[in-house]
Amino acid sequence: MLLALLALPAKAGEATPPTPPSAEDGSDADEVVTLPPYELDAVEPPWARDTRTASTFAFLPRAEPQVTMVDALRALPGVHVDQPGGPGGRSSLYLRGGEENYTVVLLDGVPVNNPTDSRGGGFDFGTVDTSEFALAEIVRGPVSARYGPDALSGVIKLTSDVLGVQDGSKVAVAGGGRGLASADAATSVHEGGLTAAISSHWLQDGDRAAANYARHDTIAAGATWQGRDLEWRISARYGRQESAAFPDDSGGARFAVLRSLEERSGSTATADVELLSPGAGSAGIRWRVRSWGAWLHANDESPGVAPGVRDPAGLPASSEATTLSRTGLAAEAAVSVGSSGTLALGVDGQSESGRSHAVLGYGTLQFPTSFAATRDRMGAFAEYTLTPAAGWLVQPSVRVDETRGFSTRTTPRLGIRVPLARETVLRLNAGDGFKLPSFYALSNPLVGNRALKPERARAADLGIERQIARGRGAVEFGGFTSRYRDGIDFDPGPPPRLVNRNEIRSDGLEVALRLATGGTLEWRLAATYADIRSEPGGGSLRGRPRAEGSLRIIWRPRDGLQVEAAVTAVDRVFDSSVPTGDVFLPSWRRADLAARWQIRRALSATAAIDNLFDVRYEEAIGVPSPGMRIRGGIEARF
Repeated sequence: MLLALLALPAKAGEATPPTPPSAEDGSDADEVVTLPPYELDAVEPPWARDTRTASTFAFLPRAEPQVTMVDALRALPGVHVDQPGGPGGRSSLYLRGGEENYTVVLLDGVPVNNPTDSRGGGFDFGTVDTSEFALAEIVRGPVSARYGPDALSGVIKLTSDVLGVQDGSKVAVAGGGRGLASADAATSVHEGGLTAAISSHWLQDGDRAAANYARHDTIAAGATWQGRDLEWRISARYGRQESAAFPDDSGGARFAVLRSLEERSGSTATADVELLSPGAGSAGIRWRVRSWGAWLHANDESPGVAPGVRDPAGLPASSEATTLSRTGLAAEAAVSVGSSGTLALGVDGQSESGRSHAVLGYGTLQFPTSFAATRDRMGAFAEYTLTPAAGWLVQPSVRVDETRGFSTRTTPRLGIRVPLARETVLRLNAGDGFKLPSFYALSNPLVGNRALKPERARAADLGIERQIARGRGAVEFGGFTSRYRDGIDFDPGPPPRLVNRNEIRSDGLEVALRLATGGTLEWRLAATYADIRSEPGGGSLRGRPRAEGSLRIIWRPRDGLQVEAAVTAVDRVFDSSVPTGDVFLPSWRRADLAARWQIRRALSATAAIDNLFDVRYEEAIGVPSPGMRIRGGIEARF
């Protein structure tokens, strides 16, 4: 996996940070994509982040359409993601110990978190596949000053392949055990300054009879045009998804009394239009104006959970349909200040409208819990980037947000990069963030509370990045501390309602390593240790292990052949279910093996064995994770 320190080239004259390997050095970076930057400044940012291109998703470059984003993000430094039981289970991602809805998710720059659902806006990464995207960037830490409200723990930015596909077309198919089948197609054209592309993706995995099923299909289109005085970009994406599994907290296949599955379905549509000055990295004034929209729909039919140890009344059956409409407009500009500074200024506005049609059922009794809510927000930011000497960078920023119904919020951030020695860089980042209460938390007629305050975060991280082995490798060590305050939690009452009371304390260490040895081997290591506690009381939080890591070994015995082995290890995890109460799930380790063969220049084949040793483990109580599976695929380009 690529590391935070492998992300962008440094400015001329700076101490060069570690760079991604090239095809010439025998690495897997065999597909170079040129993608639009999300920011106007062209310097290496001081914050901690990871960047993954299409050629480094999951195990194999370019020919892995069946792998979900859960697999691609698993075990990155500072990231824990789970998906109980496999493809039908709903995934949760925890960034540096924060709640799953503390991370903003952007699809082609458009926020797609849904504040109308009962999870308060957490995104299910099991509903997207790596084949849909050419780039994923994970920014760790509170970055509200740059990305606006809700980015308490960080931001994950996914860029569709229609913005990164190269000239030509490709078709890929894959299949494997437990009902896995997928197909992908993409084509693009280049004519003068115009580039246009369209892609489609389809995946089916699992079986309802095995209590785990998922299906996704997506179509995306994009175009860019670059003229002498203007550049524009447009992208659109529509995806549908459906899945079936036992309800959360039910105890899964081992403990659930009610054997009916929870059925989930939905759709996500996004659109984005940008106008910007050509050559975003050139001197002088650079500017960008963009407008975006997201339209989300979800249906959830749950049979409920029978009474048990934790909840004597169990959980009621429910039927919920939610919709969200989100539109926004932003303008920003950056101008050089003297020979060593850049000032960036921006304003943006966003309007959201959400609606939930829901019913809870206790036997013959039916309780409607429908609601509707709207929210309008305006914001402005300023960021100054100073490079006072070769390799130095100081970047203070501040943002002000005004939201109807809430007080004005100001969020500062400071980032610093300092060269310590040749090929060694010290990185420091500190900032505040906040998250507005979700529509569900404010407006649900049974548990909603309109007096809720925004949740807040204050965090800092310190890291050292260094190239090693004469440029054949790179290593990063980092530490972070985060405090999340005014967390929203359920109070059984009476009356039962959501309240501000929780504080999460998260302190940890992150390490990442890439090293090429012997001309044919490459080693990649990522590990995280985090002490995460809920205050008051210091209790453990669900879904957050104390330690986890992954080791990936890539072997290229000959031209066109690549073999990869990976081991993932996760420490024990606290969990809870209605039939069992609170339980610590045992730690687990899993190995995977894959190979890719470039048969011809435009034809490649892949084969893989997931969970090589058929290890049995659980990421949620009573929900066994999938055992060993053999799969394969083929891709043609023309």
